[in-house]
Amino acid sequence: MFKNYFKIAFRNLLRFKGYALINILGLVIGISTCLLIAKYVQDEFRYDQHHVNGENIYRVDSEFFINNEYNKSGQTPSPLAKAMEADLPEVLESTRIYRAIGVEKYLVTYKEHSFFEKKIAFADSNFFNLLTYDFLQGDKTSALDQPNSVVLSDKIANKLFGSNKGIGETIQVSSGFGEEQYQVTGIFDSKKYRSHLSNDFYVASNSGAIGAEYDNLQEWGGMNMYCTYVKLQEDTDIAAFTATIPKWIDGYVGNRLKDLGVERRQYLTNIQDIYLYGEGSNWHGEKGNITFVYLFLAIGIFILLIACINFINLATAKAGLRAKEVGVRKVIGASRGMLIKQFMSEAFVYVSISMVLAAFVAKFLLPLFNRLTNKEISLSFFDDPQLILSLIGFTFLTTFIAGGYPALYLSAFSPTKIFANNFSRHLSTKQIRSGLVVFQFIIAIALIQGVLVIHEQMNFIRNTDLGFDAKAKILITLNTDAAYKNAKAFKQELLQQAQITGVGATSNYPGGYNGSTFSYTKKGQNSAEGFMCMNHSTTPEFMELMGFELLAGRLFDSNRMADTSSTAVITERAMKGIGFTLDNVLGQQITLQWEQFDNPSFEVIGVIKDYHAYVARTFLSE
Repeated sequence: MFKNYFKIAFRNLLRFKGYALINILGLVIGISTCLLIAKYVQDEFRYDQHHVNGENIYRVDSEFFINNEYNKSGQTPSPLAKAMEADLPEVLESTRIYRAIGVEKYLVTYKEHSFFEKKIAFADSNFFNLLTYDFLQGDKTSALDQPNSVVLSDKIANKLFGSNKGIGETIQVSSGFGEEQYQVTGIFDSKKYRSHLSNDFYVASNSGAIGAEYDNLQEWGGMNMYCTYVKLQEDTDIAAFTATIPKWIDGYVGNRLKDLGVERRQYLTNIQDIYLYGEGSNWHGEKGNITFVYLFLAIGIFILLIACINFINLATAKAGLRAKEVGVRKVIGASRGMLIKQFMSEAFVYVSISMVLAAFVAKFLLPLFNRLTNKEISLSFFDDPQLILSLIGFTFLTTFIAGGYPALYLSAFSPTKIFANNFSRHLSTKQIRSGLVVFQFIIAIALIQGVLVIHEQMNFIRNTDLGFDAKAKILITLNTDAAYKNAKAFKQELLQQAQITGVGATSNYPGGYNGSTFSYTKKGQNSAEGFMCMNHSTTPEFMELMGFELLAGRLFDSNRMADTSSTAVITERAMKGIGFTLDNVLGQQITLQWEQFDNPSFEVIGVIKDYHAYVARTFLSE
């Protein structure tokens, strides 16, 4: 029986070639688009689902109230991890990772290979015991036990060693902290799992000058630069456990936060939820957005619905051509159920052909889609049984949506009215088709409006006033001792080039990573009244070179000795936060509230307009 249905379906497909082409083309566009979006959504939900006991692993996050502003962050102070593990029975194990303040790029050297790398993190020795990584080489249980050991991603290992075994090799890593030799003790697969952590280098946390600076730092108030992960007992009540943390942590923090003018609360985010649902910054990798995922999913569904509505409208519009066929079949004994099966079989044939073509179209467009979404999605139909099953299910679902109504409608024709040419009223589907067309237009207009809004947002980002001139600027990072020692000579060499009009230096460039955040007060204020500011140490030429807009006073002057040690140019935001106005700010003293630096003071010589490439709020000269 079904063989006959499909035979009739293929005959009708060949008979009505134009109709078939329009239907198949519409379904191919809808299905291929929906398939790519479905793979994108699937990839987004894969992040951090692979960790063993992941439901019991949490990141300790921070909620800050600074300068009457509220924000959240994935960073915590250094000693928090070990203290939680020692004091709180719910915590079975803890680990940390961190990045060095002021170092955005590292120079990695191995024999003749040399390149800059950003994704370098320092991790505790038990990091790979708590979080799940698939090691290709090395022992993950002991890979970071020794100082100056490093675990690499397979991507970096292939870049450095090619097809050779990398375990035991020594690489040199240079930064503003100096040059260090690291021994490769592990290589992990970076493509197998998706994670909110995308570092390619994991260095033992107690390694070199950076480890000496940060590994055992006992600062509970500031220096929130460590990601802390804890594994909890299986039966832990998260809400009740989180409620006990403030009182416990107060025994360590004391009045330190009040002295800094900061309020901070710790809370937990399950590792499986960090990528899509986590709040605040993620210094160690990507961060998704569940709203965007649902938006993409809705767009995919709407596009598929448009394709299905096209199929329905064309099928019902062609009803007159199929009416006599239905009448003859009913006269010779065909039931309505048999006719429904026939028309659903036709829809299945159209959808199946469209699905196969859509799979090839999606495969062809995948590289472009990956570049657009910054993904590494793959469509391997023969190596992914789950994908094949999904496509089969998708085929039946689309067949039901697109073919259901036409099958019910066409199978309801009455033979007596058909042969008496009295079925025009019965065939009238004007209202239904009109409603479907209106629905299509609503969806299409909504999608077009969404594209226009995104286009306007992108135009705003491209054309907004940054507060400085970013055009024709080249950034060169200094990552070795030799580079620092020869910085002045390098500057003079650059200035000899006719194409170069100026050279300046800064500790942190606008838009780059900046972990230097300190509290500042004006004269007569106590430390609790301070305003938190991010800092840049610059040479006098830098600010003029970048074209910062001056609102009051002056910029740094290389001919004034004081400008190299005890003056500051601040932004308008910092000026207001500390408690000044443009009329009274110049010449005032501001004090950096940090005992480690002996609370130095600086004279305010200028105020610049707030700039938007980053949230930095003040400039200090060295």
